[in-house]
Amino acid sequence: CLTANLPTILARTLECAADPIFADAELDEARRITLADLEAELDDPGHVAYRTMLAALYGKHPHGRDLRGTPETLASLDRAKVDAYYRRHYSLGRAVLAVAGDLDLDAMLVQLDGLSRAWPDPHQGEPPIQLGGPPKWPKRAQVHTLEREREQGQIVIGFPGLALGDQRCAALDVLCTVLGGQAGRLFERLREREGLVYQVGASAGEHIDGGHIVIYAAASQDKLQAAQIAIELEITRIATEAITAHELLGAKQWLLGQFESGMQRRGRIASRLVFGEVYGLGANYHLHYPERVERVGVKQVLALAREVFDSRRQVTCLVRAG
Repeated sequence: CLTANLPTILARTLECAADPIFADAELDEARRITLADLEAELDDPGHVAYRTMLAALYGKHPHGRDLRGTPETLASLDRAKVDAYYRRHYSLGRAVLAVAGDLDLDAMLVQLDGLSRAWPDPHQGEPPIQLGGPPKWPKRAQVHTLEREREQGQIVIGFPGLALGDQRCAALDVLCTVLGGQAGRLFERLREREGLVYQVGASAGEHIDGGHIVIYAAASQDKLQAAQIAIELEITRIATEAITAHELLGAKQWLLGQFESGMQRRGRIASRLVFGEVYGLGANYHLHYPERVERVGVKQVLALAREVFDSRRQVTCLVRAG
């Protein structure tokens, strides 16, 4: 919001957080939109392959589930259940507020002090939900094939990754950039040199207690097998041969450029502040990202690649014509 409107917006936001009203009509509309999105995604073979891979990789762990739920669980929700759950687990006593931009900090603190007097007891409600611990990863490689009558096939390959806050996350960013970035090995070989895919890439997700690495590609059905073989060869190569100094430098420059670009947005800064604190990393955790990236070396990337690209824990999902 505009700086001039911050006091009003802050008051209204905290009012909603402290005493929300879950109107039946709004809940019904949110459920309708979510069900429509879930239904539409069933017609997206790439998304279906990704969800199938995650479910197999994480097993019964919550990270393998869709955060939006299922048609069955959504149907069972009503206003009373949502309201009771919110008030039990989301008291303001456990909330973190982050604000970024041109603001009068002293005036905002005075305002917060006045608003807080009207809040319910900050210690009410049950203790935070206890986490279930790390996932039980697959003990052997899995391959799942989904048959769809489509001209375009999909390849999604997943591996266990790193948990949120792991000191090697910066090295994992470098690894994924060298392997699957816009100028990475997979793009250069599979698309530029061999013309096997329409798109290809690699990314990583870090979460509490666990994380994953995913490599994805879209190719015509007649090139799907060749693309899969080429991807697996590149995975093996990066886990057995050190990346070059040139690749390391290029990956670092790209990652630092993306970081600096994100820091130009006040919304991104506030988000990093709040989640750093909520997840126990510290509000200033994101500020040290450039330092963590700069410290990454070739040997560290190779050691990490050898650890994470364990073929015994590889989950592959293919979408091919029946």
